[in-house]
Amino acid sequence: SVQNAEYCGDTVALRIVVDGGAAPSVLALVRSFRWLHGPLQTRLCDDEGVSLGIRGMWIQTTHTDADDYHIVPLEDDIEVSPLYYWWLQRAQRSFGDFNDAALMKQRRLAGISLYTPRLNEIKYPQVKWIPEENTRAVAFRLGVPCSWGALFIGSVWKEFLEFYALRVRPPFFNFSQEATQRGVGREREPLGDPHVRVPNSRSNVWPRSWKRFMIDFMYGRGMVMLYPNLPKQLSFSTTYMERGGHSGKDGKSEELQVTGLRKDVDPLKTVPLIRRQELRPVAQFFSNLPPYSELPVFNLQHEQRTSESLVQQGFAFTEHVRWWGHKLEADTLQRGLKAKYAKLADSWSGLESRGPPGGCVPEQLAALQADRRRGARAADDGASPFVKGLGR
Repeated sequence: SVQNAEYCGDTVALRIVVDGGAAPSVLALVRSFRWLHGPLQTRLCDDEGVSLGIRGMWIQTTHTDADDYHIVPLEDDIEVSPLYYWWLQRAQRSFGDFNDAALMKQRRLAGISLYTPRLNEIKYPQVKWIPEENTRAVAFRLGVPCSWGALFIGSVWKEFLEFYALRVRPPFFNFSQEATQRGVGREREPLGDPHVRVPNSRSNVWPRSWKRFMIDFMYGRGMVMLYPNLPKQLSFSTTYMERGGHSGKDGKSEELQVTGLRKDVDPLKTVPLIRRQELRPVAQFFSNLPPYSELPVFNLQHEQRTSESLVQQGFAFTEHVRWWGHKLEADTLQRGLKAKYAKLADSWSGLESRGPPGGCVPEQLAALQADRRRGARAADDGASPFVKGLGR
């Protein structure tokens, strides 16, 4: 489906990564693949005994040093609309140059989703959540990243990977816990230090998950992802939830069936794709996109809030992480904990606290909000030019 999309004459780089244990037919297909829209890079692991897993694939194969190199990771059970790239261009033209790292930071924008959800996956059990029943806006902001088709802004993804490298180390997290995780369903054991878990999120129990840490990152920074809101959740990408690393409940792995692809479809996850011939009505639908500052905002729990409240909530949380490091070092007399937790809190918030540990600094929050308002006004006044070439 990526090959059949419209790229408007842009040069778009493609990287195909195949994990260990892939079928010979898959390896042969990748070796013979021809990409007509720009540079092609392939990375194949022929060793059946070596596997990065989904988390490793996302984290280890997406590094970028450039703020203008944005990524659209697509797992093998994702299909994109022929118009997916058009939507990314439309979003950039309306809401600011993705290459402008300062503007993206002011706007707290992590990326652009191709997919429109029908579920709130943060609650347990998952509950139906239909965006068009919660807002009439043609697009909205949500404090949850999309893993079923999305563009992640280069400058944000780079900082996320730096945060991830800290977040998954002891004493905050230990990968060995995943092998001994106990419980099922609502009783499934959360992973990691409870004082660095975001509150009331089902993601805390997800094993082998990169997305769990992206949720953490976005929560601490008050960040959002932009989602389209077409009728009936028509989307620029969809998922078929093939059996694999995260297709079972609470991130449990389902064994891949050698007999073929999954034939059953979950209508709450597999949403309808926009077809090529629907460009005219879709373009008309998005012709009156409001200014970025007027787009509705939903928090991690899918409740409508203000963007300022998300920033305040995230900063208060990361200051709690800092405070916990002070308390833990004082209680245990273990030197170095205070510095470790402070370093994580700084990376998490994107700010360096000037206040006492655990205290939200009102002046700092006020200054942050003023910066964001100035950035929103500048962009809404047309200060953000549309730049072609989302690929490179």
